Amino acid sequence: MVVAAGQEAEILAPLPLSRLAPEVEIAETLERWGVRSIGDFAKLPQARV
Repeated sequence: MVVAAGQEAEILAPLPLSRLAPEVEIAETLERWGVRSIGDFAKLPQARV
């Protein structure tokens, strides 16, 4: 797949967070926070991550 420059976030946002293969403990914490997609993760305040 070729993604045009500047469209990376749009393409990645709907993908499930599991595509990033986070460690189990991190995945569980993010799930509790309601983070289920890469887009959800990207919206988190940087200080919280």
